[in-house]
Amino acid sequence: MAFTVTLLLLMAAPALASDCPEGCGDGFYTDDATPTDASSGEGALESCDACPSGSTCPAGTLLSTINITRGYWRHSDLTTAVYECVENRGWTPCAGGLNSSAEGDRLCHDGHTGPKCELCRDEDR
Repeated sequence: MAFTVTLLLLMAAPALASDCPEGCGDGFYTDDATPTDASSGEGALESCDACPSGSTCPAGTLLSTINITRGYWRHSDLTTAVYECVENRGWTPCAGGLNSSAEGDRLCHDGHTGPKCELCRDEDR
């Protein structure tokens, strides 16, 4: 009596964000596209990307809601480039947070502005 054994190996394909109605899981984000009709794919979320270094991405994070870690800065909610800021004795001008604004200034401590919060802000001039 002869037996034939057939092994079937399945490789998991990368998950599409549209496959998961909740969006991406922890450590990932997706673009801010709005899903519409899943059957047509029109407006559907494309994929989940790894959260950039210097940031955190809880489940459901969108590009615009990436949380920037204290000590890091990004130019706007539309960019994925995250830059490490200067630190001096444990203090940094980069406060981090969710809303980076059009110029990234909302990620700076009071009195600081510009790229990586390295410029002093003088409101009186």
